[in-house]
Amino acid sequence: MMQKSRGFSLVELLIVMLVLSIVAGATMGLLVSYMKQSEQTNELTTARQRAEMVFAILDTEVLHAGLGMPDDDARFQAVFSGLDTISSWSGPVSVVSGDILQIVYAVPMGIGVANEYDLSSGVDHDITVTGDISTDLVSTQTTKTKGWVILPSLLCPVKVKDINGTTLTIETPEAGELSFFDELHYLRALRSMVSNGTFYTEDVTNQSAQPRVEGIMDVRFQWDQSSHVLGIWVLARGDTRHSGLISPQTLPDWPFGNLPDETRHYRVTVLHNDWRVRN
Repeated sequence: MMQKSRGFSLVELLIVMLVLSIVAGATMGLLVSYMKQSEQTNELTTARQRAEMVFAILDTEVLHAGLGMPDDDARFQAVFSGLDTISSWSGPVSVVSGDILQIVYAVPMGIGVANEYDLSSGVDHDITVTGDISTDLVSTQTTKTKGWVILPSLLCPVKVKDINGTTLTIETPEAGELSFFDELHYLRALRSMVSNGTFYTEDVTNQSAQPRVEGIMDVRFQWDQSSHVLGIWVLARGDTRHSGLISPQTLPDWPFGNLPDETRHYRVTVLHNDWRVRN
């Protein structure tokens, strides 16, 4: 004899629905938590990458800062007297108000000096070099950085008075001995700062400021003249601006006071680096 099939009772259906709703709720909670965590990680990764880009931009200039130049304020300013763009700076590395970095650095030309020379100050000297010098990069206008070159063995930059093939006419502000095959370097200067959430660098030679990295809320610099250590702190943000304040008012790695409310609408990170300027 066939038995009658029996369906679920109302109580059983309610219990099943309750269990399913609990499982679904837990799953959705985990999914939402995972998405928030993933979003936060992505934003902090973006912020960190931006801060690292600032360090990468400054790395070469910092490492070449001060090569063949005096580093004390008075002598630096005396040597560069007449070079209006940098003669008031306090040495090859200087910081203005904690948030503007100024660097005077040397770029190798790949050309050397063909002989040894004894140079007197304030006198024109013709020196022979091992290759032609590009007049696009070096000029005889000594009120601009292009009108100067660096010869590291002199420990003093020199003015370019004339360029004629492999003969370079120079004038040095200080007397000194020029070594055989000392390499010539271009003199360049850079100023960097943050404005309206963007990191800028200004090429003093070309007198043009360029936006380099967006999403940089602040940069602070500290220069220790005695140890030649340059400290840089970069405060960078992610891409998403949240409606509420999601970052704390203070950060342990940012020793420069409270974060502005606008900054706190973003996920932010702080990167700190110390460079020892070797020249």
